[in-house]
Amino acid sequence: MKIDWLGMFILFGIIQAVLVILMVLRKKHYGMHRAFIWMLLALTLMQIESLFLRSGYFENFVYLSNTSRPLIFLLGPFLLIYVHHLRGERWSLTKTVAHLIPFIFYLVYSFNFFLQPRAVKYNTVVTEYHPNLQAISAVRPFEADPWDIQGFIVVELITVHLLIYSFMALFTVNRSKAYFKNNNFEHLYWLRYLSLLFIFGGLALFFSQGGVVNGYTFLKSPFPSYSADLVSTFSIYSFMIYLIIRPNTLIKTNKKYKTSSLPANYKKQKLSRLLKLIEEEHLYLEANFSLRTLSEKSGLTTHHISQILNEELQISFFQLTNRYRVEEAKKRLKDNAKHIKIEQLAYDLGYKSKSTFFKAFKSTTGLTPSEYRKD
Repeated sequence: MKIDWLGMFILFGIIQAVLVILMVLRKKHYGMHRAFIWMLLALTLMQIESLFLRSGYFENFVYLSNTSRPLIFLLGPFLLIYVHHLRGERWSLTKTVAHLIPFIFYLVYSFNFFLQPRAVKYNTVVTEYHPNLQAISAVRPFEADPWDIQGFIVVELITVHLLIYSFMALFTVNRSKAYFKNNNFEHLYWLRYLSLLFIFGGLALFFSQGGVVNGYTFLKSPFPSYSADLVSTFSIYSFMIYLIIRPNTLIKTNKKYKTSSLPANYKKQKLSRLLKLIEEEHLYLEANFSLRTLSEKSGLTTHHISQILNEELQISFFQLTNRYRVEEAKKRLKDNAKHIKIEQLAYDLGYKSKSTFFKAFKSTTGLTPSEYRKD
């Protein structure tokens, strides 16, 4: 494959991305970094497209043209999801899909181009990557950009979307400083680094192309034309460098349990016992259910219960209790949708106030109990 220095730079970036993914998957609690893996895969796919289309044999890969562009709309949401995940929150499917609407829309709209003949795609690649070559005769069976939005999508709207999410992620990280201080300070530094890196990437992506809207240039780019291809590659290199310098970033740690020597098999065995006890006796439905209650029934200390839940499930006792109660609420709302009163349901589930129940239910499902019942 004939590639220039930029292609080699991108190729080594792809190799490093694979190494970072393998590095994450080797960790015991890699599931908590799942959003980061998806984010890294999106960046890698962008690089693969750029590498092949820049190669000397690009004619064999013209079908890849523009296929990765919608993926840029995934970077911001994945970053924000990752931040919330590491701070102990789980997004509902409805909330996640809501943040992916720009990606879904642009992906569907892009099929107007994906379904174009090979000659049309060839000319697009030649124009973008190989301007020294001659375009060929091509007929478009239908309009590739029927709503004439490509001028807005590329590059301005994409970069604004990325910047908004990056700033939201940074704001959330800084607001959660106390949480990370008590759980894992490495995650605080890591998430700040990612947020700032994506802010820098969004600005670099914007200025690499200049300001062009529907053919009108209102800002001339001060950077070379290939700068946009370097953004995702630079990000991947930055991930690798950071993780080499701070290898403990992806390790699940907790300062409170740093000196604990509970064996792994012991923790797994006791976790199974705790969950069985909670489920069989429906302890979570008791209004006075607490760590002390669970400690008295299980024979374990409150400190060890908290440690087992935190290290094996990555959640607190409070979060576990809410998880059981919300699942029970969903079941009862389905079985008695028309008859059950929401306020009474809250008290039946062990909550001492309706507002606490509403907050727990919505943070888990993305809906209020009333909205869930209607659906």
